[in-house]
Amino acid sequence: MPIKKIKKKKDRTAKKVKIDIKSVLYVTGFVMLILISYLFFRGDAGTYKDFLNKGLARKQAEEKKQEAVSIPPVENARLELISSDNKDIVRVIVEKNRPEIEYRFQWKINGKIMENYNKDSISGFKKGDTVGVMITPVLKEKEGQPRYLSLTIHSTVPKVLGISEPKIDKDIMVFKILTDDAIKDELTYSLVEAPKGMTIDSKTGEIKWDIKDIPSGRYEGKALIKNKKGAEVLYPFSINLS
Repeated sequence: MPIKKIKKKKDRTAKKVKIDIKSVLYVTGFVMLILISYLFFRGDAGTYKDFLNKGLARKQAEEKKQEAVSIPPVENARLELISSDNKDIVRVIVEKNRPEIEYRFQWKINGKIMENYNKDSISGFKKGDTVGVMITPVLKEKEGQPRYLSLTIHSTVPKVLGISEPKIDKDIMVFKILTDDAIKDELTYSLVEAPKGMTIDSKTGEIKWDIKDIPSGRYEGKALIKNKKGAEVLYPFSINLS
């Protein structure tokens, strides 16, 4: 065989081998791509699902954080011990930053949660108990940062029984605020609202009213009774003058 023909045949064989190697590399790369895609996108334990779950959890956390930030925190809030209908009551006072915000209340007495109770006040406790409440701001069903307040009941509120029968002597009406507190000498009395000329003894609760030149009618007032431990009650009363 002539030398030139042999050389041409060898060149074609080498070229074919190169083409075959390139094809093998292409096929191998394609198979590897399919295998990697399968591993990445496969079932419940797959990398892709984990990736999506992590991304979704991160997104939800960021959205929740943004929602919490958008609702103002509970700042101006306090617990107040009062008396109503001869019953001790702790109520929560919250000053709203925005009127559209509502509040949810979860009460505790001595650490025990009061289930299915979400009013802004609570009773049923006694002296020495600790009353607490978790206040959660809510805006369009989204919850903000909650705040917890507690109050230890060092003293119950003074109980008011009413007023004594008024007596009049020389145009001076006299009557007294009646309480059932056993330690009466520890109570102090003051008038928050009263008709003109009416005064009260801060130690005894005796009220005097100069009714000279006062027209007939019904008159109302409010007395504040407080003990030494700070528990207080606001007692409204009325007098018919005829």
